[in-house]
Amino acid sequence: MVQVLTDLDLVISKSYVSSDGGWLMDVFHVTDHLGNKVTDETLILYIQQALTDPRRRGEIPKELQTCLTRDVKPCHVSTEHTALETTGRDRPGLMSEISAALYELRCHVTAAVAWTHNARVACIIHIEDGLMRGPIMASKKLAQVHEKLESVVEAHHESGEHWSVRLTAPAVGRTHTERRLHQLMYADRDYKQ
Repeated sequence: MVQVLTDLDLVISKSYVSSDGGWLMDVFHVTDHLGNKVTDETLILYIQQALTDPRRRGEIPKELQTCLTRDVKPCHVSTEHTALETTGRDRPGLMSEISAALYELRCHVTAAVAWTHNARVACIIHIEDGLMRGPIMASKKLAQVHEKLESVVEAHHESGEHWSVRLTAPAVGRTHTERRLHQLMYADRDYKQ
């Protein structure tokens, strides 16, 4: 449900989830990106259909893409570059340390997004080889980057505390960053704290 609303560039200001036995009720208070109430009947019908029929999810019909006063498209990042995915304990200076490590390794950051919740962080950083201008293809360099970033993320973690660093090769097409960040946070079990 959250993904359908996020794909439409709607802002969720409040949500309530309650259950009683076999019954479940979710209530989401949403507005457009300007804080306006959603009144477009076509959009409301699409949301209802997308939430009740999974086959309707995915590509947003063209007639809906401009009904919220600007183009509405899922938030994708090009996957022409190597993706660095990290999770761990959020702390001041973490992103600065990651950036410094990437600079030392002659990697350029082409895009970055991060979520924090309950003192945990998940981030996706798209990087390219600073010398070759493209994805990092050499296995030796990938190993160096992975090792260095593991040491940066692992620093300041207590024994047994969960964290991860993962480098992925460029994928065909585009990746939905919000969906991937949600998956990373969920896998990190940040909600259990």
